[in-house]
Amino acid sequence: MRWIVRAAAAALALAGQAFAQPIDASLLIREPDAHGAEISPNGQFVSVIQRTEDGEALNIFDWRAGTVQTALIAPRERGLSIVWSNWKSDNRLVA
Repeated sequence: MRWIVRAAAAALALAGQAFAQPIDASLLIREPDAHGAEISPNGQFVSVIQRTEDGEALNIFDWRAGTVQTALIAPRERGLSIVWSNWKSDNRLVA
């Protein structure tokens, strides 16, 4: 029984050290690289709005096939952005 208590105490001590690492504050205030992830009704696709060098792109990941397709691009130079997207059916996405 004592070895269980000692093992638990050692695990907690090691876990505390892992969480004690300082965090770079810039990670907390910068814009996210991706947002608005949505899973299709049948669970095959995941759509996500990703920031690119030129603006934003709405990408669709087919996790079964392992492919990515860009469905929409919003160029920053034209003042466009993608605010949201939502699945209307298994194969139809509205943005």
